[in-house]
Formats: sequence, structure tokens, C-alpha cells
Amino acid sequence: MNEKRKGWRIVARLYVAVWQLLRGGAAILLLVLFAPLLIAGYYGIFNTKNTPDTDKVRQTVDPRVVCGTLSNTTIEIPREYVVFWPEYEGKSSWEKGFTSNIKGCDAKLLSLYMSVSWPDFQPLSINKNLVNNSKFSGLEITISPVIRKTDNMQFFLDNLLKPGKTTSDSYHYKYYDESLGLFYIDSNDAIVPEVMNRYYWADNNGSVSVVFECYRTRQSTDIYSCAGYFLMRDFDYLVKLRFPSGELSHWREIVEKTSAFISSKVNK
Repeated sequence: MNEKRKGWRIVARLYVAVWQLLRGGAAILLLVLFAPLLIAGYYGIFNTKNTPDTDKVRQTVDPRVVCGTLSNTTIEIPREYVVFWPEYEGKSSWEKGFTSNIKGCDAKLLSLYMSVSWPDFQPLSINKNLVNNSKFSGLEITISPVIRKTDNMQFFLDNLLKPGKTTSDSYHYKYYDESLGLFYIDSNDAIVPEVMNRYYWADNNGSVSVVFECYRTRQSTDIYSCAGYFLMRDFDYLVKLRFPSGELSHWREIVEKTSAFISSKVNK
């Protein structure tokens, strides 16, 4: 009888020890997962210094819109279009104290990223944009100030084609796609040289008006998505578009409607 009791005591002690071990392991796992978020929250939000300027901005900024000055124009976008935070002048969004950057319509924007449905330009939720990214069928739009004062995107195309070969050599192998109305070249990806991407551009009397960089993978020669670049000279904006490769045949409509959408958000 005593032997049985001793056996049960040993089992009970083992049970308690294992239970405590599991609880401790779970606590450590939760700490590992949430510690970065707690640290970021402390340094990015709670540990920022309040100044009269930041207090004023927090009181006047409308949370329903994202507003700022971009290339000497004021642009105002409903908040639901902006999936992430806009980049205002000051500290990067990855730096401590970035929440102290001046915000609002008088603050200078460095870039603005939006996500919209195509072709109706409705806002997309973060769930549709991130979780279901493999099935994404909309447009990702990034607006930034134009640095180079020119209407010709030739310099931009040259920079994309430079990796691995000289620009002059690249253009010897250009082709023309009549169905798209675009010239194109296959060239090495700047980051993964063994991947050959395809670069399209529209040439109007020697001036490049729009450039498309279409991506492949190591496993396939099929193009899976494209990034387009064009200038909006009325506002000095450089616009970047990201969309599924199947929409490239609609590139003229995409550029035209994107320009109209952005123009409608500028306070002239």
C-alpha cells in the first residue's frame, strides 16, 4: 500500500513539474513574440517628446484623411486608401520617435502609398492587400516627388537596364510588341541576376513616356507581375504602379485612370 502511495506521489510531482514547465515555456514564447511590439510601442509612441508643435498637430489632424504637401501641392486622400502610414519629412517610420514628425496638410510628404481596386478605384482593406496577396488583382500606387526635371523617362529606363551590361549594348536587342504598342527588352534583374525580367516602354518621337518592369522568378519564365512608372508633370509627381501581369494589355487605361484619380485628390 505504501509503495502505491509513493508511486502516486511521484506521478503527481512529475505532473506538477511538467505543468510548470509548460507554463514557463508558454510565457517565454509569448514574451519572444510580443516583446518587439512592446519595445516598438514604447519607443515609437510612449517615449516621444511632446512639443507645442506636435500637440497642435495631434489636435488638428483629421484621422479620416491623409493630407500633406508633395512637390509644392497639397494632396488629401481618404484614410481607407492608405494601407500603411504615409512617410512625412523627418524621421523614418522605422526610427525611434517617428510619431513626432509633423503631420497634416502643411507637412511635407516624402511618399504616399495607396491600394485600390481595378478598374473602379475603391479602397482595399489590409486583409485583401496583404493576406490574399497571391490573388491580388488591384493596383498598388506610390507617389513621390520628381527629383529630375524632365518629361523624358529615358534616364529611368537606362538605370533599370544598366546591371550586367552597358545601356548602349542593351538597346541593340530591343523588340516591338505590336499588340501592346510597346518596345521591350529582356534583361537581368538588378537583385537576382540569374532572373531575366522584361522591360517595356512607350516611345513617342524619341521621348519615353512610361516604363514597365515585369518580373519573373527562378522557377518560371512566365511574368507574374509588373511595375509601371510615369511622370505627372502638372504636379511634379513620379508615380509607381504595381499590378498583375495580365493587366498589362490595359496599360494606357491604367495610366490614364490613375492620373485622373490622383488629380482629383490634389487641392489646386
